[in-house]
Amino acid sequence: MPPMTGRIHPAGTAHALALALAGLLFAVIPFRITVDKRGGVLALLVLVLLAVALRRGDLRQCVPRSRALVFAALGWLAVTLVSALAGPDPLEALRSVRSDVLGPMLAFCAFYYLTRDGSILLTWSAVCAAAQLLLAVLMVADPYQPDFNHRPAYVDTGMASCWLVVTAAVLPVLWAAPAPHARWTRPLAIVAVLAMFASALASYNRILWVCYAAMVATGSLAWVRLTGRMAQRPPGLQVLAVPALIVAVLAGVAWYAIEARAPSYQATAEQSPGYVRQDPRAWIWPAGWRMAIEKPITGYGFGTEAWKDEFARQNGSDRAPMRINHAHNALLNYTLQAGVVGGLAVLLLFGALAHAFLASRPPTRDAALLACCGAALVAGFFLRNVTDDYFLRQPLMLFAALAGAFLGPLDRASGMDGASGEHA
Repeated sequence: MPPMTGRIHPAGTAHALALALAGLLFAVIPFRITVDKRGGVLALLVLVLLAVALRRGDLRQCVPRSRALVFAALGWLAVTLVSALAGPDPLEALRSVRSDVLGPMLAFCAFYYLTRDGSILLTWSAVCAAAQLLLAVLMVADPYQPDFNHRPAYVDTGMASCWLVVTAAVLPVLWAAPAPHARWTRPLAIVAVLAMFASALASYNRILWVCYAAMVATGSLAWVRLTGRMAQRPPGLQVLAVPALIVAVLAGVAWYAIEARAPSYQATAEQSPGYVRQDPRAWIWPAGWRMAIEKPITGYGFGTEAWKDEFARQNGSDRAPMRINHAHNALLNYTLQAGVVGGLAVLLLFGALAHAFLASRPPTRDAALLACCGAALVAGFFLRNVTDDYFLRQPLMLFAALAGAFLGPLDRASGMDGASGEHA
């Protein structure tokens, strides 16, 4: 990957502090005790990086060179701001804009700026792997329970499953690290994979395995496309054989997860719907679309509890517990909150980010690996948000930070043309 020299390049105390804060942010995201501390860590990180950038005179380096991505992000921010100000409780909604839109945007820009090369990205990958080991211990000791009052030391199994999806994207970085790093990164990658599988099994989450399969498939196809290995070496179809086998194994594990989770529910007897043979999404999604059609232009207002209360009032009380108060789909939830334009804004954001990775022209295979990891990251997080809504708070902050960490060194290695949003 773009040059991995084996050392980080701190430009003084401020930059070293920024690196420490960024590593801390990655490490603490999945744990409940840090819920009220992440925002403060991110704010301090942004302030320190702003001072560093102003001192260096390279503030422009905080913003990705893809104009499509910049416009998509600004459009997302504009849509949520307008919806928040026009909604039933502007103050509450603006707090949601701060935590669910501005926070992730700042995290992206901070890690985009800070991750200058492969050595720094390797640091983030190692931090994520170490946090994953701790998360695995906590999840295996206190696995998923079909109880809405279950409060484990990690935030919850849904949030933890997002962490597992997002951080899976760093595993190839650990595995592909050059010597002398490989002496410790490859064993760490193997242990992290085992921890990831143990955590995923303890979560009893079904879509998690589908996300892994999609990430492997996306990353592998992106690798073939970006490196041209199949064209250069016709027998190179072997490069897809191993990913295909992994996808098949993950599909089998997903089926096991379905069967394993099914008996844990007694449906309405415990005020909990059967999530397999009685999956409530079969009626939640149509109910969400019916509500969205009622207010396709304005929605019910971004970032407040009002639309959730209305969803539960219309759909929850007679079908399932009032806990089910949203559509379990990020695009649909945004449509409910901010109208059709809200759902489109999120879809365009995902598309622009995927395009930034897939349309890149990495000069080396190491740089191509960054593009493949980034594309896999987008695919996994998007799919995770198709069956639920984790496009908010800590999962979105982690996703944005890692996306910035992959795209930053990729942009610098690829020499993108900032005037077009396409690679030169």
